[in-house]
Amino acid sequence: MGRGRQGDGVVLRDHSLRIRFTYQGVRHQIGLPLTPNRANANRAKNLLAKIRQEIEWGTFRWENYADEFPSYVSVAKPEPLGPVPLFFEYASTWARTVANTKSTRELYKQTVENFWTHELGDKRLDEIRHDDIATVLAEYREDLSTKTLNNALIPLRRLLDAAVANRLIPSSPAVGIKNLPYQKPTPAPFEGEEVRAILKHM
Repeated sequence: MGRGRQGDGVVLRDHSLRIRFTYQGVRHQIGLPLTPNRANANRAKNLLAKIRQEIEWGTFRWENYADEFPSYVSVAKPEPLGPVPLFFEYASTWARTVANTKSTRELYKQTVENFWTHELGDKRLDEIRHDDIATVLAEYREDLSTKTLNNALIPLRRLLDAAVANRLIPSSPAVGIKNLPYQKPTPAPFEGEEVRAILKHM
């Protein structure tokens, strides 16, 4: 059968079938317990597409793939360093670690407390999902400006990235949350008197 193409992340060889993907900066190459043939290569391609989508959305969890590659999951899945705190608990300690100016640090703290802690505070960090964040943004979209919502995402992303670095959660649920598009307001049309004044000076 020979060596298969690797550009799509699926490697088909004579005696093995593997998938390749990058997660949290680490490149993984995983052998699948499948007979190496074209049909199973297509199965592997679909599996890989699902994994990559979950990584993009921030919903990927090693334990969800224990049946597909159990031996690899047991090695690759990092164990938390301790009990996973509630969002509001971690937010209060994270704010003191922000390496910015005092004014920026205070702004981040207030944004997290007034915006995100109000909505997510009672959830454990590992219980927060991509959809939870998207729902909060949708609920506030009519009341707050796009700029305000996008600015609120900045400290949230940093807080969750720090939680990943501290091995409290396997991935950030904010991955895949994009800034809301900003549309400039349509200029108001001139009033009749303004049009006449403009024409008078032309």
